[in-house]
Amino acid sequence: MFSIRIFRSYKIYTKEEILKPLIGRNYKSIFEICSQYRSQGVGFQFWRATWPADSYYIITRIEYSDPRHGKVWGIKTWKGLKSETEEQIRSSLKLGTWRHRIPASHPELKANGISLKIEKEENQ
Repeated sequence: MFSIRIFRSYKIYTKEEILKPLIGRNYKSIFEICSQYRSQGVGFQFWRATWPADSYYIITRIEYSDPRHGKVWGIKTWKGLKSETEEQIRSSLKLGTWRHRIPASHPELKANGISLKIEKEENQ
């Protein structure tokens, strides 16, 4: 006869490994970025990480079908040449490829429950 010993192994998890599913994804689509702001991203500049420096979209309108999906339209500027017409932005659901800039004329922003009011200083 012989006997079999079964050893139990335990893994020690770090705080980051436990909280990672609760915190959420690091990468977001245009819809997830825009839904954080009160104006829904209208007037913001969006560009893909692989685009040339002077190429971007200025968001003109967004239609949501649900919080993570929908359609986005904007005016495209490609290598400094601005388009005259509004066009639908393709590949807006790709995660992690979109970068954005908030316009300086945007008076109040609300992101993740935090409200930030930007006031211009007047020189006297």
